[in-house]
Amino acid sequence: MTKRGIPKLIPALALALMIAAAGAVRAETGPESPSPFGVWFTASGKAAIETFRCDAATLCGRIVWMADHTARLCGIEILHGFEPDGEGAWHKGTILDPRDGERWQAVISPEAGGVLHVRGFVLVPLLGQTQVWTRVPADFSERCRPATD
Repeated sequence: MTKRGIPKLIPALALALMIAAAGAVRAETGPESPSPFGVWFTASGKAAIETFRCDAATLCGRIVWMADHTARLCGIEILHGFEPDGEGAWHKGTILDPRDGERWQAVISPEAGGVLHVRGFVLVPLLGQTQVWTRVPADFSERCRPATD
């Protein structure tokens, strides 16, 4: 290649880099990325949790259905304060075990096919347990009502 051909090559390389960078951002945040938001059956299938934005930057989740119709747990926020990690997972949040009131650190990872991996742990994710939650079908409309005092 001659010196005169190099100036013509630079704009083409710059354009190629911009397209590649845009594709990388789109792959991380684009419409094909699985969403953690919606309603999910827990691993046991005995409860449904609705995940939502609790503010502009964080994810929360509350109990919206229970197989045994336990009204005292309905509406309880069990997921709190999850932040996106930039790689598709949500971290720095906590999960509440409504049976005993214990709160654990957790990581949430949505996967293709309507699956949500929820890992509760102590200190580091290696010291934890993962549950696989499944997205509730679109026609599932049952909801519990929070207990009133």
